[in-house]
Amino acid sequence: MRDHHSSESWNPVLIMGGKKLIDLVDYEKLSIRAAGHDEFWLQDRIVENPKKLNLGDLQVITREKVQSSGGRLDILLKDSTDNSM
Repeated sequence: MRDHHSSESWNPVLIMGGKKLIDLVDYEKLSIRAAGHDEFWLQDRIVENPKKLNLGDLQVITREKVQSSGGRLDILLKDSTDNSM
């Protein structure tokens, strides 16, 4: 098994039933703006499907919540397993 931290070229693939389905590609860090999007686009994606964050069973409570100390909270999420926010 090849160490994924090695400096060698690593081109993983997804194989199912002995058949190559897709090539998995490396990624590079990219800002939202460089990808042609903005903060509101990212918020929309999170609100549409909070499970994409891989942080458990989250429910959206509110967006752009005004804080008493000033400023806004972009998205308030609640974990349904323990009601933490």
